[in-house]
Amino acid sequence: MAARQSRRADQTGVPMKKPARAWFRMPRIFRRRSEVPRVEIAAATVPRLAAGQAAVPDVAAHRRRIGPVNVVVASVIGQRHLLDGELREDGYALAVSHDQTACVVAVADGVGSSVNAHEAAAVASSTVVASAMRWIADRGTGWEDHSARLVRDASEAVRGVRDHGDRRAETASGKTAPPASTLTVAVLMTSNEGTEVCWLAYGDSAALVLSVRTRQWRWLSTRDEMRVALTRALPGEPSFREHGTLRLGRDDVLVLATDGVAEPIEHMPEPFATAIIAAVTEEMSAAKFATLLDFDMAGMVDDRTILAIWHPGLSQAS
Repeated sequence: MAARQSRRADQTGVPMKKPARAWFRMPRIFRRRSEVPRVEIAAATVPRLAAGQAAVPDVAAHRRRIGPVNVVVASVIGQRHLLDGELREDGYALAVSHDQTACVVAVADGVGSSVNAHEAAAVASSTVVASAMRWIADRGTGWEDHSARLVRDASEAVRGVRDHGDRRAETASGKTAPPASTLTVAVLMTSNEGTEVCWLAYGDSAALVLSVRTRQWRWLSTRDEMRVALTRALPGEPSFREHGTLRLGRDDVLVLATDGVAEPIEHMPEPFATAIIAAVTEEMSAAKFATLLDFDMAGMVDDRTILAIWHPGLSQAS
């Protein structure tokens, strides 16, 4: 799960020492690769072990226009899971309103010590996207109330994985903790006044804003969850969520990331800012964007998922 494999709240796991910051090599987005890992550019699905490991590709990526903004997302299996013969346990989901004025995106990180963690991440992200889309349609409550509803909806969906997931996973993996996942979601709604962002974070998956003009990061979610031995995860109580709203500037990039990317961004913000600005200001394919996650940092062996959103027409001249 986390690079340090911290235990999740109310879950069992094996605590490990937090990795040193150590040596960092620039993301290979700037270097040629002789071979690109297999990439699935398709709608994110809810995979099951019963369908075989091929149902969960090692790499998944999207790049597209969704409503008023552009989005690019990539998810890559971590070296620890790859070497252990396990599945990629990060997930993401996205959707756009019928009138193309709003969209919802989410990333999730299944708890590595839990059974069917990949399913937990998949259903958590897809469930909150569907619930947020319904909220956009009627706006019967404010974001404060609906963000709590999203936590309850996602928690119920993750509990459903425990009740209806593939039981063979318990024997195959040796894991016994019930399914769990962290989550970060953003709702973007565009009007004549600009683009409003409503965001929610639960656990150590992060929400950030990168300014192309100043090349500076602004953390929306706190970084405390990345520094504690027990990181909160769904299912959980809404009171533990982080949430807020903001206006997305014309030269801003909204970034959602699981801890496998959020921690490296915290340690090395400038190289990641350079790479992401290049990704959003160029006509870069989803496959090439996925190579951003092919970096080397000691101890950072978790699954890696990053999603970036920006207004069309953004350039480095901004």
